[in-house]
Order: sequence, then C-alpha cells, then structure tokens
Amino acid sequence: MNFLKSKIRSYKKLLSLIPIYLFFFIIGDLIFSNFFYDKPVKYGCMKKYEYFFELEKNCNAHEKLISGVSSYKVYTNSEGHRFSGKKSNKSKDQKVIFFGASYTYGWGLDYEKTFVGILENFEHSYFIKNFSVPSYSPTVFYYQAKQIKKNNDFPEKIFLVLDQSYVMKEASQWKKTNDGKPRLLKKNEKNKGGFWKNFRHNNLKITRLISININSFFRNIKHNFITKHESNNEVPTASFWADFIHTEWSKLNQDEHWEPYGIEGGLKRIEEKIYKTSLIAKEMNSEFYIIIYPWIDTLQNGQKYFNWEDYAEKICKNSYCTKVINLFSDFEKYKLNNENWATDLYLRDDPHWTE
Repeated sequence: MNFLKSKIRSYKKLLSLIPIYLFFFIIGDLIFSNFFYDKPVKYGCMKKYEYFFELEKNCNAHEKLISGVSSYKVYTNSEGHRFSGKKSNKSKDQKVIFFGASYTYGWGLDYEKTFVGILENFEHSYFIKNFSVPSYSPTVFYYQAKQIKKNNDFPEKIFLVLDQSYVMKEASQWKKTNDGKPRLLKKNEKNKGGFWKNFRHNNLKITRLISININSFFRNIKHNFITKHESNNEVPTASFWADFIHTEWSKLNQDEHWEPYGIEGGLKRIEEKIYKTSLIAKEMNSEFYIIIYPWIDTLQNGQKYFNWEDYAEKICKNSYCTKVINLFSDFEKYKLNNENWATDLYLRDDPHWTE
C-alpha cells in the first residue's frame, strides 16, 4: 500500500512539473527561433498575387501537398526556380531550360529524385534551369520565354513538357490578355493572416521542425505498410484532368471545369501558345523540344477519343520545333512487363511520378 502511495505521489510530482518544462521549452524555442535559426520554417514556396502565382525567391520549405507521401524539401534560387539547394559547378554558357507544371517541378519528391534533378546529375556540360511551377501551362510558358529573351539569357535548348492537364488549364484557368501577361480567370484567395499565424511563422521553429519530422516518420511507416500489404493497388479509370483522352467529350464539355473555352478551345490555345514560344526559341537560336508522356489512366484506358501523340506531332510540325520526345512506348513497355507498374511508376492515390 505504501509503495502504491509513493508511486502516486511521484506521478503527481511529475505532472506538476510538466507546465514548467513546457514553459522553459517555449522560452527556449523563442530564443532559438529569433537569435539562432534565421530561416523561416515553411510548408511551401508558392507566392500568390491577385491574379497570378509563382515560386518565392530563395525559399526553403518542407512541402507536403500529397497525403500519401512524406514531406519533401523544396529549395528555390534567387530567380525563383526550384533546384537542388546546392550550387552547380556547371558553366552557365551552355544553358538548358525546362518549361512544365507539377510533373516537371517534381510534385511529391525531393528534387534529386525528380526527372530534372536526375538529369542534372548526369555527365554533361549543360547548366539546367527548371522554370516549372505546379498548375502552369503554355500561356505562362510563352510569357516566360518572352522574359528570357528580354533578359538576353539565351539557352541552347528548350524542353517544353507537354502535359495532358494543360487542356483544362488553358480552357478554364488563364484569360486572354492584350499584353500577353498571364492572368488568372479567378482571383486568388487571400492568405488569412492574423496575430497567431504571424507569431507561429516567425517563432516556435523547434516545435514546427519536430512536428514535420514526426509527421514524416509516421507517413513513412504508413506508406511502407501499405506497400508491403497492398502491392496491387486498383488503377484509376479516370483522372479528371486527362480523361478527355479516353472519355466521350459530350460527357465532359458541359462540365464547369472546362468553361469558358471548352476542350477544343483549350487545345487551340495550347497550339497557339506553343507556336509563339517556339518562334521566340527560333529568334534566340535555341533548339526547341516537346516532351510527352502518358498519365496513369491513359495507360490503362488508351486514347479512344483523342490521340495525344498525334496532337504533339501536329504541334511540332506546325511550329519551330526540333523534335517530339515521346515517352509513351517506354511507359507502355514497362506496364506490359511489370505487374505492379502502377505503384512503380506513379505515386499511390496520385497521378504524379515516383522516382
């Protein structure tokens, strides 16, 4: 009985000390955040304006936009482009530029695991600049190309990664403007600030870093468990963004996500913007390549209502395009020879690529 009472007193004493420990931990966190760790702890590098968005310059963030994967590091350079976070020893005399959206940006992956990041580590003399930002499309690529020319930053090669999601983005996301500057059809929602959000942003960095690592740890456990016990996941039959490839258009064109320009309008705008982008490439004496690849549901369902490969070749033929780099056959071959092709090539419950 005395032993039990002694244990209870010990627990009570320990509980009474918790508020004191928490107080000193918070004080220590505030000191660390304001005097020793000058970098903000961010969960993303996206900078929103009223009718536009881009990546912040010199940003360092722990991004976790996909529920099925751990948080991943995002670094941007002084120009606001995603990169490895390490200084390249390649000469800037030979530049290669990538235009793209979330796939080329490397959604869900650390940069060295993205395809552009992997290319950077190959033995070559080119300095790679990745202009990709999630949700960008040819309207923005054309604007970016004009800025590159204006700044006399001419590349030897330009690779435009032509994603199937651009059709919906061009149909419903970007306005037609007289000055050619990209402008969203709908105004961005303002980020809600307030005292507490601003306080957390500038303080409690130890707490936030611990939270990020704990979250990543349990996400990894969950991911490994699911991978081990559910290797054959169900392949989605539609992807929302790219289902016009294999779905009858009459079932899609009335959807609000295709307004105001519709599927045909979106396709036409892509052709127009890529032609103008290729013209700028020609004026800069840059080789201009178009890269295409299939989405997961395109591999599963085929191209019954629209052939993306033929479309890319048509764009290339009607523009100042050097070549189409078509990865469809590579993906199809992998699917044919690997039972778990879906989880090998694409993130679980998400259409973006794995490493």
